[in-house]
Amino acid sequence: MEIRIGALQIKILKYLAFNPEQNAQAIQQALGIPDKNYPSVWNALQKMKEKDLVDFKNAISKKNVPIKNWFLTGKGKTLLSIIE
Repeated sequence: MEIRIGALQIKILKYLAFNPEQNAQAIQQALGIPDKNYPSVWNALQKMKEKDLVDFKNAISKKNVPIKNWFLTGKGKTLLSIIE
């Protein structure tokens, strides 16, 4: 089965490969994506979750707010090794 992913999703995969368990806002800031485009990062993560490329662990932020820390799944790591 062919998996199609966009440029932003590839950037997220590469970032998470070296920086596991990051929340969406940290990913957005690290990739230099403007705050107004935060929904693009969130949507990309959701689509990648549907394809089983990433998953998350529930966590609590420093401000005591529930967050999701994202990481690559085995399938995500495999795909990344193929596209690099």
